Amino acid sequence: MPKIREITTILNQSLKDGNFHGRKFQDGVWYSLAYLVDRDEKRGDEIVTIRRPSIIDNLGEGTSVDYNDTYPIQFYHRITAPLQYVDMNNEGFGNPNSSNKEIADMVLICIGDRARVGAYNEDICAAIVNDLTRELTPTQLTTLALQSATIEVIDTNLNPIEVFEQEYNGVDFALAPENFMISIRYRITTMYGKSCFTLCN
Repeated sequence: MPKIREITTILNQSLKDGNFHGRKFQDGVWYSLAYLVDRDEKRGDEIVTIRRPSIIDNLGEGTSVDYNDTYPIQFYHRITAPLQYVDMNNEGFGNPNSSNKEIADMVLICIGDRARVGAYNEDICAAIVNDLTRELTPTQLTTLALQSATIEVIDTNLNPIEVFEQEYNGVDFALAPENFMISIRYRITTMYGKSCFTLCN
């Protein structure tokens, strides 16, 4: 999907400007797209494959996203499934060959310290959901060369053990009782003109 990284950056900024605008959140970390990366690690005489989310640059260099207690809150996004392309012949308007409609299933992971942010898991989750559900503004659409972009929340998981196991494999659970780890699955649906997107943009 074109501009998916830019859309997650817009969503992060929306969270920062919205329910997370308070001073206690401003020292947080707001990552864009992360990917699950497998890496072999030697433990004693054994080689163990571990998986953790990482931010990968265009040169293939990765930075692992781990809980870091120097930050009150951390966010990252991840694509969770193959992108879906809608048959435009069934959409009922315009030239079906001129536009693409794409659906990206995503997850937003939020990790933090309840004591430092002064809120319960369910309140933090509700604040994220409220800011996440949206349509991009006309100005944002023009900037990204999109015809439409809608973000809708699918479901949430507030169980830190389940979320940790979803994101990390072969890594010991390392969250304290006052820490939280929330998973919010959401969907980005975009439509864009085929002629408006090239890798030369």
